[in-house]
Amino acid sequence: MNPDRIAAVLAAIHTMDDEEFESVFEPFHRQVVSYDDPSVEPPIDPLEYVDHEEFRLYMLDVYLEAELEEIQATADAYSDELAAIADEVEAQTDSGGLRQKVANFGSRVQQRAATGDIEPPEFAVEAVSDVHLLYYEGTNDDRVVEGDRPFDREPDARLEFTPIPAHSIEQFRPLIEEHLLCQIRDCYVGMGEDPPAQYRVLGHGLYKFAQKYRHFDCYPDYADPEADVPGYSV
Repeated sequence: MNPDRIAAVLAAIHTMDDEEFESVFEPFHRQVVSYDDPSVEPPIDPLEYVDHEEFRLYMLDVYLEAELEEIQATADAYSDELAAIADEVEAQTDSGGLRQKVANFGSRVQQRAATGDIEPPEFAVEAVSDVHLLYYEGTNDDRVVEGDRPFDREPDARLEFTPIPAHSIEQFRPLIEEHLLCQIRDCYVGMGEDPPAQYRVLGHGLYKFAQKYRHFDCYPDYADPEADVPGYSV
């Protein structure tokens, strides 16, 4: 995965209006909350593949209208401004979780854009895939039930959620934003680099990286919100 592309997906999701967000992500929301709320009918019935208490991972591919070259060119021009805003938010948010920082960050970007100080990129979600399901048939024997994809190309980001407690669709957007911030962190870690300040966060990002953090002592467990990692916060 490419951190610039994931950041562009984050920007696109953050700027969606509520109606558009619900129309795109409501099926995936139903999938991830259905474990906790049996009244919700998910797109995929996981019990066809795994018992109720067994591990499963739900995935959704997200595709943007923009091409990679456009995303990267915009990211290069915009990254310094975003880093400065992130530093301001970090300095002014003494307490509170990542969700509040995401909200503060988005608000600060919008304020700067409104005054003409910056020109934020405009990215739009073109389409999403159907839900994919990863489960284990046995030890180290993972299987994937593939949903339909709208395009024959790599997605710009893939959401990866295990079942989570039931919540409203309105509460789902900040959870996705947190998740994507953590994915960007994982991309930098995978490249052997320290993430920029705005991505030094703890929480669940890419599933394969969460496995690395838990099984290899050379990594702090960035996926654990309770981990004590200097310079990182929830």
